[in-house]
Amino acid sequence: AVVSTQSTGQINLRAMFKDELQTCIDCPSTWYKSKSVKTHGTQTSALLTNDVTSQSFRRRSIEIQTDTVAKVESKECNDEELAAFLLDVEGLMTGALISNTNSKAFNGIENLLRTESSTATTVLTLTHAPLQNEVPVQDVSWSASGSVVGVAYGNSNHENWCTHKGYFCTWNVDRAKMNPNKADQTLDISSCLMCVEFHPTLPNLCAGGAFNGKVTLWDLSQEEPGESISSEEDGHHEPVTKICWADHNSVSRPFISLPYPCLFTFTSLYSGF
Repeated sequence: AVVSTQSTGQINLRAMFKDELQTCIDCPSTWYKSKSVKTHGTQTSALLTNDVTSQSFRRRSIEIQTDTVAKVESKECNDEELAAFLLDVEGLMTGALISNTNSKAFNGIENLLRTESSTATTVLTLTHAPLQNEVPVQDVSWSASGSVVGVAYGNSNHENWCTHKGYFCTWNVDRAKMNPNKADQTLDISSCLMCVEFHPTLPNLCAGGAFNGKVTLWDLSQEEPGESISSEEDGHHEPVTKICWADHNSVSRPFISLPYPCLFTFTSLYSGF
């Protein structure tokens, strides 16, 4: 700054300071360095994907076929040849028939299918009207007291597994108001009933075998008499055709049920049998 004075001895303040434009001086730092920046691009390799399906079970198909049955061609009958054949064998057949009439091989044998016994009479005919003409009778059993008759209703003619119901009907023939057209007691099971058998000494107990192999024991003195004593896993796999009560002292297994074609045994908890 340049300071000027006047003759009067006073300082001129305006003249003391004035603007001056000087060249800029750059003093670079001795320790700081500027950072350079560069831009670059990069890319990873392509990702590979693969879809695979799976199932928890396996399938297998097998085709079978029965043998082809050859068709038999029908031929027209030759009446002349047939007549000649009958004339040739007529003598032999007549001789055999005459010989049979003089034979004693069939003496004393009656035709029981056609001859009715004169000593047997029909006393009572029982039928359960709701099942009439729908479900056939498969088996009948009398109780030890001789008063109750049990009937098994079921159908044995099945093309595949049985899906029908079976019925066990009882009539007390000694009851005064017994209705022969309606059972006194009707019990149903999940499969057709094939056979029934009362206990030899306990008239309230009866066992029955079904088409699906199950064996059921009924106590007719109880409100819920049915009790299955065999299952599809540990029981029969064929229809039960017969049930027998065996003496406890004579066999090791007192309760026996007979399916076709095998034999299976059950043990009963009732004393004596």
